[in-house]
Amino acid sequence: KKAKPTGAGNDGRGVEHYLKPLTSAALLRLSDHSSADDFVNRRMALAKALLTSDPRFDMLTKTQTVSSILMLERNVSEKLQGFEKQQVLELWDSYVTFLEEQIIKAKNLHSATSFIELMYKLAKKDLSAAPAEQARRVARFFMSGSFFDCLSLTPPQAEKNTPSKSKKKGRKSDPTKASEQSDIPRELSSGLRIKELLSASDQKVIPQPIRSLMSARFFSLMSDFISTINTQHRGRKTNQFYKGDKSQAVYHALSEVCGICSLLESSGAKAFHSMCHENNDDEEENPMGASERFLRQVQNFADETLVRECNGSNHTDKSQSSLATGCASLMMSLSLQLYTCVKSEHSDKEEEDNTEEDYEAIHEYISDLAEIVTEFKDVISDSSKIELNDDNENPMASMATLVVSILTSPIGGEDAGSKNPVRASASKLTREVIKMAWS
Repeated sequence: KKAKPTGAGNDGRGVEHYLKPLTSAALLRLSDHSSADDFVNRRMALAKALLTSDPRFDMLTKTQTVSSILMLERNVSEKLQGFEKQQVLELWDSYVTFLEEQIIKAKNLHSATSFIELMYKLAKKDLSAAPAEQARRVARFFMSGSFFDCLSLTPPQAEKNTPSKSKKKGRKSDPTKASEQSDIPRELSSGLRIKELLSASDQKVIPQPIRSLMSARFFSLMSDFISTINTQHRGRKTNQFYKGDKSQAVYHALSEVCGICSLLESSGAKAFHSMCHENNDDEEENPMGASERFLRQVQNFADETLVRECNGSNHTDKSQSSLATGCASLMMSLSLQLYTCVKSEHSDKEEEDNTEEDYEAIHEYISDLAEIVTEFKDVISDSSKIELNDDNENPMASMATLVVSILTSPIGGEDAGSKNPVRASASKLTREVIKMAWS
């Protein structure tokens, strides 16, 4: 039914639907009829039905129906406590599970984009309060799906229990049950989830355009996380997410992410960048191996300085820990960009050349940072060395030169004309880390 107000044209403009306000009101009241006994299941059933019809349901209907059903307007950190807070967290957990399924089932970028954006939106909201478990889960999912082929990923073997003598001889244990009972590390949960969903949908790999968008959102989410840590430290000495000062918090956040990458590879996942940049058989160390070695050296130094700072409180220990964690964080943010250096089957010759240039530049920056950290160590331990060695450049000047080089390159610069969303998001993360390291 529709009414034609006075002055409405014959083309239908100005026509008002009688049912529109009634429908809008009914949609807004949908979430009010979810019983407390079946809070999560009923709300998720409603949300799935609406989002499956169109993931942009709220935008198209100009309502907050889905957001209200999923309680996305709630501020978990301030307004919710106790049982109600637990219900909301369980609801969001089910929501992320649903979005994971829709993203992996998507056959093309168009159908996956809306669900990826919904997942990113939830993760950003969850960053408002520690421990931000949903944001961490989303980051692991984006990272595992965009950077790794998870089909060969296997969880660590559960320890075999010695059968008791009271059990009957000949009775065999069920390997399926044993596998189900073993605890899967949280770091591998997203990779194994992706493997499961790919197998269920008869796919071997997530399409490259979808991986690129997931990669861009991963770096955006990490930038938001680092920015949140930096903001929380204004006027205070600690933050909600990690113990320690700002540099230590960022260091722990990036160490957690890089640790997951290492665990995925050691558990059978294949990094896509390693398929594009094969190691040479020459005796000379390959660039990837050298960068990993430099990063381990600086991380070991950072860990040592943090231990010394905990045991003592002198100025030298504090200076060393700030230096080491800041430089190590910058090296880790750069090393994460190596996972984006993947040649697409649709890329042209110029784009492939740019990818190779980025790949080489990142390795060079990591090597230079390791060298600067070594110079800083010598100066901090014996300040007379810099006065005696007039030929050597002040490590602070070397650091400033390197930072300027990174910020004026595609690796860390803000290029308004860039059409590569992954590079733009990754460079934003690098800038956030540089801001922390230099402060």
